[in-house]
Amino acid sequence: MTPDEFNAWVRLKVEAEMLCARITLEGMLAENQTRAYAGLSPAYGEDAFQKIIPDYNIHSNGVQSKFQECY
Repeated sequence: MTPDEFNAWVRLKVEAEMLCARITLEGMLAENQTRAYAGLSPAYGEDAFQKIIPDYNIHSNGVQSKFQECY
């Protein structure tokens, strides 16, 4: 794998993690909205939303450490 291919692979991994986190986030938001329309309490609170960041390793240090692998 060339350095450019490797760098592209690292970027793709970061983008994939961000996309997975976004899908999870949107699902949680949709569930909370559905419950709000039904007059129920939210299924997900602030802690659940904050947990997405470390779960998908998309915090600043996690992303920086991945890009440090680049050439």
